[in-house]
Amino acid sequence: MPTEKASSPKQADSLPFAAIEWWKPQAAALQSLYDEALTLAEARLRKQADLLHELAGSKDFSEVLKTQTNFVQAFWADSTRDALKAFASLRRDAGAEG
Repeated sequence: MPTEKASSPKQADSLPFAAIEWWKPQAAALQSLYDEALTLAEARLRKQADLLHELAGSKDFSEVLKTQTNFVQAFWADSTRDALKAFASLRRDAGAEG
């Protein structure tokens, strides 16, 4: 019976992908990356809510334009910094596990 042979412990260990130990470091690194990305997304959403609050209180067009310009500049600076931080975390976690 072929199924009996494949189900023996010794045979199962020799099958490719039978044990997923090789995937554990990658899974931990990806989980760390996702945690970092969700934390950064939360911060960005809070800043967008603050932007909307500030825009709602604007008195004239020049104030709206200034608020939006400041937000966009801060967004690009934060995005660059946050991307570097996330990938440094991924590199650190993948290197520590591997």
